Amino acid sequence: MGKLDGKIGLITGGSDGIGFATAQHFLNEGAAHVFIIGRRQDALNEAIKKLGNKKVTAIQSDTSNLNDLDKLFDTIKNKQGHLDIVFANAAIYGLAPLGSIIEQDYNNLFNVNVKGR
Repeated sequence: MGKLDGKIGLITGGSDGIGFATAQHFLNEGAAHVFIIGRRQDALNEAIKKLGNKKVTAIQSDTSNLNDLDKLFDTIKNKQGHLDIVFANAAIYGLAPLGSIIEQDYNNLFNVNVKGR
């Protein structure tokens, strides 16, 4: 028996890197279903191929967009009925010379990395 037997998981930023590795780990630990989200559909499609598992659903979604999040949770509710685990992995970074950073740069980073919306 795995630590996640029967659990339904969601991984933001799940198409590559740490998020993808976490999806693999969730499956290895017996998760009943894993949802992975990301902003790039091509990366999500590739992740699904690599995972090769019917227990995974990839959804194009942006954690900084409230409408996307509403649609995401509606999809999870309709497909699985509930959610047990959220691995909030989505993150962005921005590089700009000191003195040229504007409020929108800060808001974008904060919305994705802190609010997860």
